[in-house]
Amino acid sequence: MGAWGYDLFQSDDDLDTICLLDESADLNKVKEKILADPAKYSSKKQPTKAKEGDSASDSDMDMDDKEDTASDEPDDLYLTLYNSDYPDLLQQHLDGGVFIRMVNDLRDKGRGNALCLLTACAMQLGCQIPDWCRQELVASYKKCRLPPVGEARFGKALLEYRNGVPYPFNSKGLNLTVNTGNPHYQESEITWMRLEKVPVGEEVTQQNTTIERIWGDFNRPVDVCGNCGAQQCEDGSNLKRCAGCKERLYCSKFCQKAHTPRHSALCVGFHKAREEQPDDACGNCGAKEAKDGNALKRCSRCKERNYCSVECQKEHYPAHASKCKATAAETKENEDGNAGRVQGLNVLQTWR
Repeated sequence: MGAWGYDLFQSDDDLDTICLLDESADLNKVKEKILADPAKYSSKKQPTKAKEGDSASDSDMDMDDKEDTASDEPDDLYLTLYNSDYPDLLQQHLDGGVFIRMVNDLRDKGRGNALCLLTACAMQLGCQIPDWCRQELVASYKKCRLPPVGEARFGKALLEYRNGVPYPFNSKGLNLTVNTGNPHYQESEITWMRLEKVPVGEEVTQQNTTIERIWGDFNRPVDVCGNCGAQQCEDGSNLKRCAGCKERLYCSKFCQKAHTPRHSALCVGFHKAREEQPDDACGNCGAKEAKDGNALKRCSRCKERNYCSVECQKEHYPAHASKCKATAAETKENEDGNAGRVQGLNVLQTWR
């Protein structure tokens, strides 16, 4: 079939990847635990049937995908990371170190899609997701070739998700999609469906350079001060929003400044400012002069980018480094090439 919707878990490719993730998660340990005491864990089984006509929920999204594999017989117990019948047990299993192990295995493999799906399943279960993992995905998930609706919802979930609170991904299964009407596909919207012929298993084995390693700033929930965790300013007023991204909150300028090294990696305002500063302004903040009123100082390596302070230069270095090194190397190469020439004379003057 290929794909039957724009969301996560609405394609054969996604479901095949989930099967590979199930194997990697070693769910047999959870199965053995359930089979050892069926009576104890029967009460923990999540009901999967919903009334016909109800709005779609995670419990009835992919019942059509489970019908051929699930069974009421204990010996035929089927466990999967997505829409599991035993969410509490799987959450405990992943939080016991399995999720971190799988993330570390997937960070450099595939095109990033498997890591996104694993994280979505973990969010659905309410697992503990480390700050660095979320931060790396925030910076990279748009490069992982997720379906359009799924990409938007996954990006929203990365910012809204709170550890320990299950986050629903209400994706319709194939049968439910057919019964409720197929989505209308536009030619310009389905380029993500034109996937290369990738052998089964390649997604979680080949090297990947999509996921970037950068600092995270999710030490605090999104509705408190990003630096100290305060719920309001010292004078009792509401928290102030970052002018760059309009999302991260702060209780004071001091906290905002202290949190800048972490937040600048995420903030779209910082990214935009760094990309758009003119040559005669500070490459980081856009100032036209140094803080002491003197002229801007140039980068000592490339002699091109200006800065108002050492702090701004250090903060802007990750964005400037590659261009700076390339410019400096080109300049040195030109200087070496002209080393044997007579200074002050051109070709015509030499031959007179």
